[in-house]
Amino acid sequence: MPSRLVTVLILTVSAGAIRKVGRASVASDPAGTGKPHLLPYGHFLATRFAGAAIVVSHDTTWLKTPNGTPGETLTIRQPLRSLLTVPAVGPVEVSAHALDRFGQRLCQLEPSERWRLLRRIATGARQRVEPPINHAPAANRPGELWVNPDLRWGFVLVRQKTRPVMVTAYAV
Repeated sequence: MPSRLVTVLILTVSAGAIRKVGRASVASDPAGTGKPHLLPYGHFLATRFAGAAIVVSHDTTWLKTPNGTPGETLTIRQPLRSLLTVPAVGPVEVSAHALDRFGQRLCQLEPSERWRLLRRIATGARQRVEPPINHAPAANRPGELWVNPDLRWGFVLVRQKTRPVMVTAYAV
C-alpha cells in the first residue's frame, strides 16, 4: 500500500497572543482571545494558513540580519485581507465563513488544501448565474452567484464599498 506524503506548514511566532488569535479566528470565537479587537488581524491565519501548526518561540536570534544589525521595524495599520483575483471581477476578499463552509461541504478536504481548491474554482472557467431562491442572499445584501461549470462549484459574492466579498461556496 503506497504511503501518503503529508506536508505540514509550521508557523513560528513570537507571542502566544498570535496563536490565540489564530485559534479564535478558526472557531469564530472573539471571546477566546481575551483581545477581540485583534481578531481581524488573525483572519489570514484562518484562510491562507488554515491547517498550519502555530508554535510559539521566544528565541530572538533570528531578529538580527546577517551583518548583525537590527532589521526593519514593521508597522501594521490594518488587518491583512485574504484576497483572490477573480478574472472579470478583480480582487475578492474571502471571508473565513466562506472558507469554512467550503471545507465542511468537502468532508475529505484537508484544511491546507481548501485555499488552493477554492482559488482554482474562483479563477478557472466560470459564469455568473441567477441564484436559486433558496440560496439567494439576504435582500438587503444582494449577491452574485458565480459557477465553475467544469468543477461544478459556485460561490456567492456580495459587493462591499471597498471590494467584493466571497460569503459562501457550495456544489451546484
